[in-house]
Amino acid sequence: MTPFDSTARRCSNRFWISSIELMRALLMLQQADPSCHNSRQMNRPFRRRLTELVAGLLDHPRNPTLKETKSETKDAPDQPPAEASDAPKTWKVSGLLQVQDGGDARLRQLDDGLIEAKDDPFVPASFEDECPFRPASKMTVQVEERKARRRRRGGGGRPVRRITQEIIDVEGLPPGDYAKCKEFLELTPIDPQPRMSLEYEGCPPACRLIDMFCPIGYGTRGLIVAPPKAGKTVLLQNIAFGIKHNHPDVELVALLIDERPEEVTDFRRNVPATVLASSNDEGVEKHISLGMLAIERARRMVEAGKDVVVLLDSLTRLGRAFNNSRKYASSGRTMSGGLDAKALEVPKQMFGAARKAEEGGSLTMIATCLVDTGSRADQVIFEEFKGTGNMELILDKSISEKRIYPAINLAASGTRKEDLLMGDEELKTVSALRRRLMNMPAHVQVEQLLGAMQRFKTNQSMISG
Repeated sequence: MTPFDSTARRCSNRFWISSIELMRALLMLQQADPSCHNSRQMNRPFRRRLTELVAGLLDHPRNPTLKETKSETKDAPDQPPAEASDAPKTWKVSGLLQVQDGGDARLRQLDDGLIEAKDDPFVPASFEDECPFRPASKMTVQVEERKARRRRRGGGGRPVRRITQEIIDVEGLPPGDYAKCKEFLELTPIDPQPRMSLEYEGCPPACRLIDMFCPIGYGTRGLIVAPPKAGKTVLLQNIAFGIKHNHPDVELVALLIDERPEEVTDFRRNVPATVLASSNDEGVEKHISLGMLAIERARRMVEAGKDVVVLLDSLTRLGRAFNNSRKYASSGRTMSGGLDAKALEVPKQMFGAARKAEEGGSLTMIATCLVDTGSRADQVIFEEFKGTGNMELILDKSISEKRIYPAINLAASGTRKEDLLMGDEELKTVSALRRRLMNMPAHVQVEQLLGAMQRFKTNQSMISG
């Protein structure tokens, strides 16, 4: 009998069960067999003997742990087994879908763009049969943590990934119902209607003037043509307050591109809307990606039958960003003002997305466009968008220089097919009023109407009187 076997027998007789006693047994085995001091020599025989020893100790009839386990099982035969400590946990997560190369997608969070994090949940491509993957669609899913099959390079354990187990809803609809929704380009566009009123008790005069001379409907594609310092930003804020006050169910989004940082802060604090902003201290790619994300998000909501209003400030700066991009200004042909021939292709598609869908839902867009800036490129951008909208509101610098606000050129502003948005009596009165204003200077037009609004507290009383 070798010293190794005698030591094993002594260990079995004494029944060392604790980890400390096993360590002592290990030391005794090494001392009994000097050849085991070399790690290469002791590998196979030593490990085999040690495994047999540990197995014999655990199965030994004098093992108190084994007796306690058997007695507990006998006393409580109907008790279910305890759950493993590493059992997968599931929870709900909401986010915007970002489709990646290869078919899989991930849920991102929205905050002035898609915030990407390593632990964002994966949405496997297999779910596309249940629900179509459309970029920027809002999903609520059931998520589970799983360990990856492969370990990380350079050592370490297997990384934990958050995988979608079930899609609960998409844009507030069950996955099956959302799958039946038509894609945005398949919707039938019709004339903007019904009217989206801005007037409310105690509202700014701008809301009442817009309701009379430039009415806004569901699906309006409006252009605010503004020189510098004409009050376009305040006008956008007034429109936002009017829409939110009278139409609280409308999804209101303020999209600020290449804006001054202090204006961004002012919008966030005072405007009751989802503010997506990129200030002028950020790069061109941020302006482009944020603008495209906002319009794509609005399209997904329209597909689900919702009414969305996007207030864009400004279309000119968005066009500049696309013109300065290597990706989108790559035609090699330069137009007047240094504008690339393809630079405005995507911005025109974004502005043209505004529409009223016959199947339900609408996307209303009110965008500002800068003029009289001294830049030839800005003038070309305005001329490219001029006539593409169905509502134009012209701000006059000569009125704002006299500190008269809102500085709206009422005679030059108007809405196409306004008869669909106004009653017969109102349309008749406004048309007669517009003919009278044509013979007055621009600042006198606004002064006359502001005086009338002080006498009549509502537009209806003004028209009736």
